[in-house]
Amino acid sequence: MIDIQPKHITLAQLFQGRLFRIPQYQRSYSWGRKHRQDLFADIKQVHEHGADRSHFMATVVGLRQKVETIGTTAHEFIDIVDGQQRITTVILLLKAIAVAIDDSNLPDRRVRDELNTSLIKDDKATLLLLQTNHDSSDFFANYLKHGTHPSSDDAETIADYELLAAMEECEQFVDSWQESGISLVDLVTLLKNRLTFILHEISDESLVYTVFEVLNSRGLDVSWFDRLKSMLMAIVFESSTNSSEIIDTVHSLWTQIYDCVGLRLGLSTESLRFAATLRNPVCPSRPMGEEDAALMLHSQSMGGPEHVIETTRWLKDVTEAVDRLAINRRRDALLALLRQGW
Repeated sequence: MIDIQPKHITLAQLFQGRLFRIPQYQRSYSWGRKHRQDLFADIKQVHEHGADRSHFMATVVGLRQKVETIGTTAHEFIDIVDGQQRITTVILLLKAIAVAIDDSNLPDRRVRDELNTSLIKDDKATLLLLQTNHDSSDFFANYLKHGTHPSSDDAETIADYELLAAMEECEQFVDSWQESGISLVDLVTLLKNRLTFILHEISDESLVYTVFEVLNSRGLDVSWFDRLKSMLMAIVFESSTNSSEIIDTVHSLWTQIYDCVGLRLGLSTESLRFAATLRNPVCPSRPMGEEDAALMLHSQSMGGPEHVIETTRWLKDVTEAVDRLAINRRRDALLALLRQGW
């Protein structure tokens, strides 16, 4: 029997008894300002419509992993495959609320303590509601633990910039909410009980990518770069010759790819188009489009896991080469400016 049981649940129910992780072989945080402002606008609209209105936020696809008992409560570890951007942003917003709550009011302080307890699950502050990936500077973890962060102007990579910008914008949204005269307790109540999600909680990794592809073939906003990874993983799991070693190899390659992709805006798009164009037997006169590139690389990998590994390794090599090319271009441009007396 196929183990897929989607649940329509509130944010409070989503976080109850679960701990979330974003695997290293997934993309890093990549939401931009427009995505976050759209989320904030949705939240304002929910409030304006009154207490009887809820709002569907997103579909979350997760791979069920181990169960760990914290105190007397069992928590399931869930590896997020789809929905990580929205969940990450909502968690940052909850922390921004906790930081902003006034200590002088006892009921509000209790809500703050409740939020912090939901975000940090153990006394040593080592077990978080969400463990992110590709965050070598620990910006996300430190924010959840201490409520502080550097300026986004100090970020050295695109991924770090968007993560720090998200913290700043969440804090700005909380400030504007307070300025409107509405309590932060009301905001927490709204977020926990009136934002809803559909959760696909799956225990078989081979089904995760099938669900992901079916959902994202319905016009949802997912890049062809990420969809290609899902399609390639599906080939691996559908093959009778797949093994833990093959799966680990593909995961490792995608971890390296996403490590590189998080360094620069647009790198995934360029890498995908160049990787496919260079392997196109027709020799097109210009780089292929994203969709055509993804479909061609997928087609060339249909022979089985070995072909998937070959394609993924090629994409990794091209991604790293494109990044090096961009670095050299920036260096040459800077040298040119220096020679002109800037």
